[in-house]
Amino acid sequence: MHLTEPVHIDRLSRALERIVPRFPYYQVHVRKGAFWYTLEENPRIPLPVIDSKSPCRYMPIKQRGVFPFRIRVFGRTIAPEFSHALTDGTGALIFTKSLLATYRLIDLSSSSPEYKELYREYAADPEIFLFDTPARDEEFEDAFLSHFDPTIPTPDQEKKVFHLPGKKLPIGTYRVRTGDMSVQKIIDLAKEHNASITEFLSGVYFYSLQHIQEHVFSNKIRGRWDPLSVMLPVNLRGLLPSSTMRNFFLTLNPLLDTRLGHYELDEIIQRVHHFMKTQLDHRHLKQQITRNVKGVVHPLLRISPLWVKNIGLKMIYRDFGESRFSGSISNLGRAVFPPSLEDIIETLEFVPPPSSTLGVKCGVISYRGRLRLTFGSLIEETALERLVFTTLRSYGIPIKLTGNWKGEE
Repeated sequence: MHLTEPVHIDRLSRALERIVPRFPYYQVHVRKGAFWYTLEENPRIPLPVIDSKSPCRYMPIKQRGVFPFRIRVFGRTIAPEFSHALTDGTGALIFTKSLLATYRLIDLSSSSPEYKELYREYAADPEIFLFDTPARDEEFEDAFLSHFDPTIPTPDQEKKVFHLPGKKLPIGTYRVRTGDMSVQKIIDLAKEHNASITEFLSGVYFYSLQHIQEHVFSNKIRGRWDPLSVMLPVNLRGLLPSSTMRNFFLTLNPLLDTRLGHYELDEIIQRVHHFMKTQLDHRHLKQQITRNVKGVVHPLLRISPLWVKNIGLKMIYRDFGESRFSGSISNLGRAVFPPSLEDIIETLEFVPPPSSTLGVKCGVISYRGRLRLTFGSLIEETALERLVFTTLRSYGIPIKLTGNWKGEE
């Protein structure tokens, strides 16, 4: 979150002191038990830390007293980073909005007209939790357990898929590259293809992956190619009733079987569109929830010691985690802030978490008519980012690129 003026560190620290207790499910640390890791109340308040040129660095959340989130600050930038052990993008964005509202109010007298006017403005926003309001019971909900149905069969496991080749960047380095473009131009292009923004951008992502695969496998018999699969995280709160502030998302994975031949961009977009239509169904979503929860509630696993669980979970992640995907594109959608906060926010950016398996991931967020598409990469090669931006530019979309690679601040 890039503001119009430098961040006042002391003010932000006091804002954190006021707002963090409003989110008791985030004011925790990880505790290692005999059978499970648990989230335990942490009486401390996190302090802002200096931002890094390479974001999303290692977070030692298994250390007692360490929060599974942090607030990075530098110049005009506030950059909250959350572990998925706590929440998903929706929960993180609500916390960020609430923090900024508190930052705006913290130095005003509660009896002043300005404070009262801003307070009313923020109270009217359902995605801002004010510091003097109590946490609701439904915010603590484990929505996966609430929607778990043990009678539903688990879905079939996906096949082996293509992964981007590339030399790893030095440890501690995370290359971030953001393309800033008009939301309306993307909407218009998506409509031309009878698709949503996510479906259109996913199609461009697939198309770029296909181009790379055709180059890498140019001397390999097409019948032996691995299919392409892109991870599309979906916020479940609008599909299955829940107001939880904990994780409540699933990933859909449209598949492109390139063994069958080359696909044009419009063909890919239509395949993604129809896939999403069929998969965004509560029956299919509950099937995935069943697969995820069954391991937690299985009686043998529940009584297994933690060291056994650690081995088992690594094996499960190997077979059902990011190895099933060729890439990832996560769209947080349109971020809306009250006018008084929009006045001090210049731009928003959603940096996806690093993945040693995928190498490159993509995050998307829209704000005040601008769409910012951000790639986070652990590999030296930049072919995927370049192809996605080149394809969008070929449709006449002006894109301003920024990032943290050499020569860019």
